[in-house]
Amino acid sequence: MFLHRYLFSLFSLRTAAAKFGFSKDSTGHTIFSFYANPEKTNFCPRYAQSRQEYCNLHNYTCEFELMRFENHDHFQEALGMRIYMAMMKLQSAHVKRLTYMDADTLIIQPEVKIEDIFREEESRHDFPCTVLVQADPYLVNSGFFSIVNTRWTRNVFLPLWLNIYTEWQRLVVTWLHEPDQKSLVAAITTCALRFVHPTRLETKGDDSMIDFCQQMKPNPKSYRWRNISSTIAKWVSEKKNHPPKEYWIRPKQTTYQAMLKRGGDKYLPYLCFNYVMQELLKKANFDYSFRVSDHDGICFMGFEGTQVNRQHFIPENVASKVPNLNLSYHNRPLGRHAPWEYGSAYSKKVFMLHAH
Repeated sequence: MFLHRYLFSLFSLRTAAAKFGFSKDSTGHTIFSFYANPEKTNFCPRYAQSRQEYCNLHNYTCEFELMRFENHDHFQEALGMRIYMAMMKLQSAHVKRLTYMDADTLIIQPEVKIEDIFREEESRHDFPCTVLVQADPYLVNSGFFSIVNTRWTRNVFLPLWLNIYTEWQRLVVTWLHEPDQKSLVAAITTCALRFVHPTRLETKGDDSMIDFCQQMKPNPKSYRWRNISSTIAKWVSEKKNHPPKEYWIRPKQTTYQAMLKRGGDKYLPYLCFNYVMQELLKKANFDYSFRVSDHDGICFMGFEGTQVNRQHFIPENVASKVPNLNLSYHNRPLGRHAPWEYGSAYSKKVFMLHAH
């Protein structure tokens, strides 16, 4: 029913000459974004224009959709639309690769083909990267993802992400916040526990390990939730000043201790995700990439090389490329364009600016 309402409420941004419409596509690569209720919020056409021009340059399909959206229970429900849209678009065999970028992303290296960045990442692995996200020591930001259209991504990964998201909607788990992003983290955590060899986890075939983080039915009052919350709190305390300072992103993220103190249970999906990757699966240096099969894998684009998705990452070399960023197309400066202080671990080679 929800998807049915979505299909009737969605409408494309129509302009003369299809300014934000379809590009001449010879690659099978679709880049898509959406924006809810532009008449009520401070929409910036400069972002959409940069993506459209980029698609035109490299013969990608560029789809940018505006929608009218009214919430049922929570103001962040609109964010979940990217999951429904991705599932719908991958039903077409014409779409070989689907890349999502938040509406507030601005491409600042238009001469670079994004597939070249993806190929560089894939060369580091002995399995295909059919799901790509940006590596991060704290969470997975759903403002960017790229998915190759395979049977597994289309019929397993995206439905898993959607199932977790819709179960949270059914349970009205509004206290978690960022439901689309945390359900993505939950889906990746579930896949990692399911597809990494069971002997690494010493589960002896026990499927309960797959929901180790209690993300399928989050309930802070349940014994299992309290137990995993206690486990994570103890781990965070033992890790002390972890992650190392070179990975900090001030003012938002420093140590896991500070993260837990600030967010409590609502950050448990993020912290448990890191616990699973670092302690159970023994992943090092925040490279959480893993093989699903000979045909699929989830890859985390790292901290060296070109950075695709870093919020508020505006080093001096980037700021010089986008003068008057705060004032362009806006009536007033936007706080979301204020740069954050990234540690030395992060390459300053940036493909696109992600404002928020």
